[in-house]
Amino acid sequence: MSIERDLEGWTIAFDLDGTLVDSAPDLIGTLNRMLAEYELPPVPMSSTRHLVGHGAMAMLRHGFMEAGAVWDEAHAPGLFERFIDVYLAHIADESRPFDGCVAALDRLSARGAILCVATNKRTDLSVALIEALGLTRHFAFIAGPDVVSARKPSGA
Repeated sequence: MSIERDLEGWTIAFDLDGTLVDSAPDLIGTLNRMLAEYELPPVPMSSTRHLVGHGAMAMLRHGFMEAGAVWDEAHAPGLFERFIDVYLAHIADESRPFDGCVAALDRLSARGAILCVATNKRTDLSVALIEALGLTRHFAFIAGPDVVSARKPSGA
């Protein structure tokens, strides 16, 4: 039986974190590594998972404050850069595609759809994660906020 190519000409864009991939374990793991560098206790996944879609700065601010540290915005840029370095080193230690995701991507591609990723995660980090998980072949384009004119969910 051949697969009908009824999606020829369609382009389907997916969000990355929380849609295609459960990246929370590595993002929160990175936060906890950062806290350990400052001899602060780790934060539990249960109190931090909801911040994953809000970006590294929100996670850092919450994590440091929850661990009992005084948050100083003057140190934020350095903490952010360190977070990115640590995250890149552990980007796919525990992150995994959600169940059924790869099969769905295969099916959509087989039906002729062009697939891409539109995410608020930086493009270099998105590409690194997608490559580490072996998902690159599925996507014609991967776009983070650094390569578009407006962040999601803007229609611009």
